[in-house]
Parts: sequence; structure tokens; C-alpha cells
Amino acid sequence: MITIAGPSAAPSASSLPAALQSSASLFQYMSMYDASAAAVQFGGNSNINLTGTIYAPNAAVTFQGNPTISMGNGTSCGQLIAASVAFNGNATLDSSGCPTQVQVKSPPQYVQLVQ
Repeated sequence: MITIAGPSAAPSASSLPAALQSSASLFQYMSMYDASAAAVQFGGNSNINLTGTIYAPNAAVTFQGNPTISMGNGTSCGQLIAASVAFNGNATLDSSGCPTQVQVKSPPQYVQLVQ
């Protein structure tokens, strides 16, 4: 099991690179920050518990193989922000631990924002 969770408090601005200091509050709950365009892959038969935010706005994120991605812990729900997200193989997205107002509906619904 892999648990990906971010800090419950935002970091101090001085602990961040100068370019990010004005946005320190956005890093509360940030589990993973990747500004590069390099692909991000999760795979195999892993169980992933995501309760923070993965922010990879320029990357293609792929879940491949048979991973199960659990998005919630009963009181909060994880977020994945990426240029694109792909599920290959038998990847499963489980939002049953999220508060009911944010659970993934069946069939899953996808939202795409366009600039």
C-alpha cells in the first residue's frame, strides 16, 4: 500500500523557491508537485491511498496494470490535477471513502477545463 497525503498546514513562504512564495497557501494538502512535462506513471498491482493533492499540470498521468486508487479517508477526498489522466489495464478508481457529495458517479464522469 502506498499512502500519498499532504501536510494539513501550508508551508511557510520562506521554505519555498522565490517563484512559489506568493502561493504558499496553495500547498496545503499538496502531496506531490511536479511542474515538469515528464510523464508520471503508477503501475503494477499497487494499492494507492490518495488523500492529498497531486498537482502535475503539464504531465500526462497514467495508472496502468491493476492498481486500486482509493481517493478518500471518510472526511476528505484526494485530488489529481494533470494535463491528462489515463487508466490502462484494470486500474480502479475508488471514491467510496470520499464524502458523498464528491464520490465518483457510475459511470464515471469526467470534467475537462480548456483555456
